[in-house]
Amino acid sequence: MLQTNREDSVKLGLIRICELYQKGYRFDGAPDIRRTVRGFLFSAQTELERWALKVIVEFKDPRDHEIVAGRLKSPPTDLETASWVIAAFMAVSTPDQISDAIRVGLIPKNELSLLALNFSESAGGGISTDFPKINIEKASEIELKWACICFGTERVKGDIFDPKFDQAGQLVALNGHDSSSVAQYSIYGMYRVPALGFKHLAFPAHAIAQKPVDVRRWSYRLFTKEKTVVIESQDFLSGVIRSETDGRAREGLALGLRHVWYDGLDVTMTDWYSRENDAKVRAAILEHMATNSHRSGSYMSVVLDAFDREPPGSLLQARILHAAGSTPAYRAIKEKEALSPRADDMFGWGNGNIFIGSVSVSNKQEISGSNIQIGANAVGGNAYAQKISQMLADQSFGENIERVRKIAAGQESPEAEAVVKAVADFDKEKSEANGRSLLEKAKTWAGVAALSGETAEYVKQLIDALSSLFS
Repeated sequence: MLQTNREDSVKLGLIRICELYQKGYRFDGAPDIRRTVRGFLFSAQTELERWALKVIVEFKDPRDHEIVAGRLKSPPTDLETASWVIAAFMAVSTPDQISDAIRVGLIPKNELSLLALNFSESAGGGISTDFPKINIEKASEIELKWACICFGTERVKGDIFDPKFDQAGQLVALNGHDSSSVAQYSIYGMYRVPALGFKHLAFPAHAIAQKPVDVRRWSYRLFTKEKTVVIESQDFLSGVIRSETDGRAREGLALGLRHVWYDGLDVTMTDWYSRENDAKVRAAILEHMATNSHRSGSYMSVVLDAFDREPPGSLLQARILHAAGSTPAYRAIKEKEALSPRADDMFGWGNGNIFIGSVSVSNKQEISGSNIQIGANAVGGNAYAQKISQMLADQSFGENIERVRKIAAGQESPEAEAVVKAVADFDKEKSEANGRSLLEKAKTWAGVAALSGETAEYVKQLIDALSSLFS
């Protein structure tokens, strides 16, 4: 929750808001959240201030201009935080306001301002600037981290590096940077960019063990990005589980495995869970088990037992329920809760709120019934609304839709064109009708197209996910 005195919980809440906004969520309780977030702009904890600024960038609300402009005039002494103030200012300001700030020197004409302008995706994106491009050989650690973030979130307008450098190849090249922070951010960027995977990592898999912990953490996440890579490297997976000594790195691996499944993986994961003593890693393994509980009886029993052992309303219970989605584990938990109802229903469909990760989002609307705002469209508080809200909170669902769209766009057939149009309609409005339309178009296309390998698997995953919405 944001309204807590625990710094780690507040940070997690701010991170979740950023992630959800980047996936298309729009909270209809945003005014209340905005007030809470703005309060962290003057936090004594630097990390909280930075993440609050990042949330303001995602909100892009002009009503935040005055408070951010005040922060710009009295910037933090910490350079990295100050750069986030610039990004937040650009996100909530008009082109004229940005130009005026540059003219009077509140925004310096340097590389960080160029990166902040790119990341903010502001209305000032078209303003005339003469900000210098980044010279990889001379750039600071902060500048390079910013560049990785811009590439990872695909918020790069034109070239941000000096023309003498290969623009596309720099993200991978930075894997081997002397700064572990830069290396970590570059691998995070690769994880976010659809076209890059574990095979593009600038160092071999056997060298990961010698890297700093945060580099290992994101290297393992990158390893799990493609299921085929994990299947082909099961010895590597088992070796990491046995030999990785740092909980943060193991948590990265467990988080990445959440949506990975192949026959026999449950044996590896249940054994890992039984031996794991780090609470955060165990929670991440449980999310994997809950997500795949319909595929493994052992997963189902472990998940239900773990849920029952938790105090009612705990964060772990919320994570398990969210991960379980529309699986039998979710239904089993809700059936048990119906027999002994609680006032603090975690997903709050009875009291007008939805609990996502550590962020409680009010869903009061002028439309009758429970709603949560997704993209620019309200989805009603029925069974479909519950399922689609949970599904859209899952990054892999959106990534798979985009993969399928790109595959269909590359094929010349009426069925493929119908899929592309159905995806566009679903992106505009996550309604039940558009969901059913996309499902039917995908099924028709899969029935006539000669799909194979990963392409067939991506389409099958989309059909399975959409089918679960209406089961």
